[in-house]
Amino acid sequence: LIGWLTASVSDTTMALVEVAGPLIRVQVAGGTPIYRGKEHPTAYADDAIEMYFTDRWYNVLHFLEPGSSRHLWYSNIATPAKLQGASLEWIDLDIDVCCLLDGQIQTLDIEEFEQNRIKMDYPNDVLGRALASHVEVTRLGEANSLPFDRATQIRTWLDSH
Repeated sequence: LIGWLTASVSDTTMALVEVAGPLIRVQVAGGTPIYRGKEHPTAYADDAIEMYFTDRWYNVLHFLEPGSSRHLWYSNIATPAKLQGASLEWIDLDIDVCCLLDGQIQTLDIEEFEQNRIKMDYPNDVLGRALASHVEVTRLGEANSLPFDRATQIRTWLDSH
């Protein structure tokens, strides 16, 4: 189960790969359900390496062999992750940034963020961190810098397995 608020790293479609300081790396098999609140689940089309951070307000998914996925990587602006036993918990703050197959960086769901920040009354510190993280993800993604250096992340993963 991969999701908006929690994921189970004991699920057979997910594997905890590494915990190193603030980094939590998880491998997710294609077909893994993605849950967002009470919506019906969708599924990953391709295997992915997911990088979560306990000290950053975003996470990033690198698709191993983009087939039916339209993205090389996808990033959620989100609260820092918490690994609690077999559960990985984080809250999606609506803004997404992705790298399309042609290398173009794209921001998604700004309108949803604007609606929900009012509807859910995001505190000022959460609002500031989300907006600053959007800028950081876009800058790092455009520069192909860690953790958005997909080729390095995939090579590291393949070399370790």
